[in-house]
Amino acid sequence: MAAKLKILYSFRARIVLVMAVLMALTVPVLYVVNQQAEDNIKSQVEEQTNALISAIDVVVRSLNETEWLAEIEKRRVPEDLKGRLLHSVITDSSNRVVDSSNPEDIGKVIPLPLTAKPDSGPLTINGDVIDTKESARAKSVIFSVETTGGLHHLIVVISTARLDEAISETARVLLIAVIGVFLLVMTASVVFLMPYIRPVTVLSQAARRVASGDLNFNVGINRKDEVGELAKTFDEMLAGLRHKRELEEKLSQAERSAVVGRLASGIAHEIRNPLNYINLSIDHVGSKFPPQDQEVRAQFARILSSVKDEIARLNRLVNDFLNYGRPMKLSLKTVNLRRVVDDVIALVRNTAEDRGVQIGVEESTPAPIVEADAELLKSCFSNILINAIQAMPAGGKVTFRLSQDNDSVQIEIIDTGTGIAPEALEQIFEPYYSTKETGIGLGLAVTKKIIEEHQGTIEVESSLGTGTKFTIVLPHSPGEAAVAGQQKAEAVI
Repeated sequence: MAAKLKILYSFRARIVLVMAVLMALTVPVLYVVNQQAEDNIKSQVEEQTNALISAIDVVVRSLNETEWLAEIEKRRVPEDLKGRLLHSVITDSSNRVVDSSNPEDIGKVIPLPLTAKPDSGPLTINGDVIDTKESARAKSVIFSVETTGGLHHLIVVISTARLDEAISETARVLLIAVIGVFLLVMTASVVFLMPYIRPVTVLSQAARRVASGDLNFNVGINRKDEVGELAKTFDEMLAGLRHKRELEEKLSQAERSAVVGRLASGIAHEIRNPLNYINLSIDHVGSKFPPQDQEVRAQFARILSSVKDEIARLNRLVNDFLNYGRPMKLSLKTVNLRRVVDDVIALVRNTAEDRGVQIGVEESTPAPIVEADAELLKSCFSNILINAIQAMPAGGKVTFRLSQDNDSVQIEIIDTGTGIAPEALEQIFEPYYSTKETGIGLGLAVTKKIIEEHQGTIEVESSLGTGTKFTIVLPHSPGEAAVAGQQKAEAVI
């Protein structure tokens, strides 16, 4: 049944149906027009024959009557046939006119052949044309009759104007009918083909979009014929190309992660130990060799603090490499998010106060509790908070908003900084993308990775000159996916 329906909806079946409908419409029309034309010509031929019979009857009667031919014509020829009878002439054996529908012709000589034959040309009498108006559209009939008075030639000239007009009119009608049928077929073909031409045009435009690299669309043509099958195949091809592109992107990302992982391992061994030694040495110098003068001691402490800050920054860079370049291992515990936020604020409070930045916390519900890795969440919040503080060189405010529902916890981090440009906002979570001269672009990439490992989401909204808002949504419990990811990470490690 499905196969039969498919055949009925096919392009070929529709063409056959349209041709059948066109034939069903055009054949009767042409038949009717042709029949009317035939009837018209038959009618004219019948009238022409009647006119000839009437003319011959008049000419023959004039041989047996004393009345002149012109008078007999007036009396015997019907009014509707008089227009067809142009001329009637009777000659004797010497071709001299003895009677005529035009009395002026009597006595003139008409040169005729010895045997009378029909003459399609104009008749002449002593060189004169009998009827100058109709001679080009007339036919002459000549026959001989033997009477008691001798041999006579009877000449009848019949006009063919009406018959010629009927034939011409028939030709015009047939031509108009053929043109009309042709236009009907053309119109029907255009109307029928338009539903097929439009989808082909859409497919052509879609092919150009694919050639330009745009795969994020579907043709969306829903038909049950061959064009629909083609559109469906095209959409399947687009889906396959999108899947292939996603796989290529994931493979590229995996290759980059592997490279970063190897680089991170080298950095961890080659840089971290010297940094720890330098950090301990600075603490030793600060405690063993402080200047005696109070003013100099304060300056000495500030310098050492700046050096330790730079060392801490380098350590963060190393940690970013390590965290991004290797599989994460979540240490899931019951975590009070308010305490995590307070710990993060405590870490950066001095820096925030030095820059004139106020940090506050707002809670619309009791302290949210989640199953999470507290240290990794601290890393996420501190990355966002440090970026917010750096975006407010002239001071400002950062607000943490905590809320929860039955399924998830929401953390909003809102600052009043300079904001992020729209073109940068689209790439802010991409690895190695940074708007800072000293950044390597892994902080927010690591943050996003940590949130996703917890089966959460992170989004950002920003407006230049107004500020930025990060929204993090975490489930109360990451669930089986996070546990499976953790087990996979442990297996890799």
